[in-house]
Amino acid sequence: MQFTIKNKIFIGLGISISIVVILSIFEFLNFSRIIHEIQQLEVSDVIKSKSLQIRRHEKNFFLFGYRESNKEMKILYNYLDEMDDIVNNNLPYDSSGYLHNLKNLIAHYRQKFNELLILISQIKKELDKNKIFKTKELILINSALLENPGAVIDFLKQSSTEDNKELIVLLKKLDNNIQELRKTGEEIVNISKKIDQISRDNIEKVMKRSYGMFFLFLTLFFLGGNGIFWIVGKNIIKRLNLVTSVVEKVGEGKFIQISNGSKKDEIDLLIRKINEMENKLMQRKIELEEKNKQLFQSKKLAAIGTLATGVAHELNNPLNNIYISVQILQKELKEPSAFVNEILNDVSHEIARVKRIIEDLLEFARGKEPVFKKVRIKDIILKASNSIIKQRNFKNIDLKEIPEEIVITADPDQLERVFFNLFDNAIDAMHEDGQIKLKILEKNDFVEISVSDTGIGIPADKLEKIFEPFFTTKNRGTGLGLAIVYNIIQKHNGKIFVESIEGKGTTFRILLPGTSYEL
Repeated sequence: MQFTIKNKIFIGLGISISIVVILSIFEFLNFSRIIHEIQQLEVSDVIKSKSLQIRRHEKNFFLFGYRESNKEMKILYNYLDEMDDIVNNNLPYDSSGYLHNLKNLIAHYRQKFNELLILISQIKKELDKNKIFKTKELILINSALLENPGAVIDFLKQSSTEDNKELIVLLKKLDNNIQELRKTGEEIVNISKKIDQISRDNIEKVMKRSYGMFFLFLTLFFLGGNGIFWIVGKNIIKRLNLVTSVVEKVGEGKFIQISNGSKKDEIDLLIRKINEMENKLMQRKIELEEKNKQLFQSKKLAAIGTLATGVAHELNNPLNNIYISVQILQKELKEPSAFVNEILNDVSHEIARVKRIIEDLLEFARGKEPVFKKVRIKDIILKASNSIIKQRNFKNIDLKEIPEEIVITADPDQLERVFFNLFDNAIDAMHEDGQIKLKILEKNDFVEISVSDTGIGIPADKLEKIFEPFFTTKNRGTGLGLAIVYNIIQKHNGKIFVESIEGKGTTFRILLPGTSYEL
């Protein structure tokens, strides 16, 4: 998926909306929990209140005596029934287990209270049956029976009659029952208080969590939303500023490629298009500079050619006359001295050298167009090597890496001149003592020919000028040999390159179109 600016904006909005939705859902659930906890708090408060009421009416029951306690007994049973209903209805929400314990305590309390009533009834029958007590004693016994059964037992023990034994046994059971009933009632109150405290603690926790989560989500919303917009906005603005800066530099003629990293959005597309535009502009600039250079070179060569043609014509006639005169002198002087004969030979040799220079000037000036035909490259190189062997008597030319079958479309005479000039320069660079090595490779539609020597090399600061007319690093020659080579290769739609290391040698690499190349 490409993260365009549009996608990034929608993602940012989506994240912000998601945070709001999550916060809303959480607050809704939390609000529901708060309502539930409030309801539980109300229930726990009712339980606590009714447990205290049970204890209060329990005390009243024991305080008023069993003859006047019917009203308190009914109220007590009503509260126990209400407590049962409340506990049973809320048992499904009992996570602490206290309601279950409370239910058991209420059942146990009801059981003990029922047993208490049975014992009171039995004691009442025993008292009614026992005729030894006076009315005053009965009133005292009845008033202290429920509030302090132990005191009644002590009183009966003092009388120590056989009829009191059964009554004493019942009173002891009653005393134990009252103690256990009060203890159970106290446990009911304690558990009710714990249930109430748990409810209050729960609602406090829910409220604190609600506040905390609200501020947490609010902070996340603020930081997340603003962070997303800040990051996206800063990234967009930063890259747009970079694009603006680069466009300004392009206007100044400086071409700078923009690195767009791994971004995949509209600005990335803009950056790619600007990079493509810069590449095309840079290519056009290089082509334009090359064309200007070629045009300047052509104008310069044309001017030099015009000058060379005029000079050559002006020099040819006097040189011919001098050459003829030297030949006549050599014939007329039947027995010239060795000194005169040496002078005449030197003059003839120098005239021949000047004539070769004039021929180079005319060759350079004419710039004859090539006549193309299919030729074997090896045949051309062999002709050039044979010519250089005859003229310079140099035989150390390695032709082992020249394949037999490579055919190109070229002017054989002009290419022979190319290799002859390269061989001639190499021999001069090696001071006629070294090796020339040729290597030919086929590359796609082109043939690459390398001519290497083991000479003194060319200084790095002079490499760019060696193809210019009249530029030479030698003490002899006109400096037109490599200029002629360059022109011939250009007319063959080829290219020539030079690599040289001082003290180790020089390599000329020529790229020429193969037979499949359309001229």
